[in-house]
Amino acid sequence: MDEDRRFVIIEDPNICYWCENRVKNTEESCFSCGFPQRAGEWEQRGWLGKARKDKKDYEVNLKWARTVLFVIAIYYLVAGFIEYVYSNSDLTVGFAGSSIVLVFVSLGIWARKNLYTPLLIGFVLFIILLILPALDDPMAIFRGVIIKIILVTSYIKSLKFARTVRNKREIDLDILHDE
Repeated sequence: MDEDRRFVIIEDPNICYWCENRVKNTEESCFSCGFPQRAGEWEQRGWLGKARKDKKDYEVNLKWARTVLFVIAIYYLVAGFIEYVYSNSDLTVGFAGSSIVLVFVSLGIWARKNLYTPLLIGFVLFIILLILPALDDPMAIFRGVIIKIILVTSYIKSLKFARTVRNKREIDLDILHDE
């Protein structure tokens, strides 16, 4: 399919213009993607405009959801470096910080194949790592609170998107299974 085409030209009415799946003669729209295969050109063009926008939004949200894990890794890298330099700590602090960074980077890599599970694991770990220092020093929860709020908000947005993607895939798999 040519994304820049100005006119919808359906060469085979039994093959969906958008997703290239089979469309039965009795169906007005593609069962798989919903493209109005046998509708008028204006309706088809309107559907294509919305589908392209939805696809672009999806790709942006997907990229952001994966990036959140790497942003958290950078957050802990910088925080660990500052902690190590300013507290004159031994190497165990640096090693612990490096381990946390590696965990979040690994989750980010895993998120390329499966988005929801690594995001959920990373979110739980992130919340635990925010709460643990507060057990020793209650004021620790308030240090860098603006950055923490931004990160938690971004994480929640990414988790909602990942859950939506997972639920849509489960519905699509159920439909395929029923056929």
